[in-house]
Amino acid sequence: MTDQQEPMLHKVLGSTEKLIEATSGMEIKLPKPGRQSMRISATTNSIVGLGLAAFGLLTPHKWTLILGAASIASAVVMYNESKNCG
Repeated sequence: MTDQQEPMLHKVLGSTEKLIEATSGMEIKLPKPGRQSMRISATTNSIVGLGLAAFGLLTPHKWTLILGAASIASAVVMYNESKNCG
């Protein structure tokens, strides 16, 4: 990557690869998602989160409201991470 920093997700995957190699002796390569797949994931999380939040507002199942908010927050983080992806 040129002037952009590596996305946090790629750093975590790299650390996981090293940990697996150190503990098991096996070398593996985990797939690192690109910008498009991260944006698709963010969009999907947003849609699911909005659905869960709406369901939580309209029914007595308020725990789905919390789950929906967490999903939306995850989508925001994923979208921001996709900006760092090359």
